[in-house]
Amino acid sequence: MLDADLAAVYGVSTKRLNEQVKRNRHRFPADFMLRLTAEEKAEVVAKCDHLQ
Repeated sequence: MLDADLAAVYGVSTKRLNEQVKRNRHRFPADFMLRLTAEEKAEVVAKCDHLQ
């Protein structure tokens, strides 16, 4: 699930969701999110055309 999908579930903008996660990391479980490397992102985008 991408941040945009999760933001839609909570009814907030993606920007707002990411801001709150950055400001309140201690409130989220350690496995709540992960950051893709540039190579991983390229692979995901290549497999999912709607992410471009």
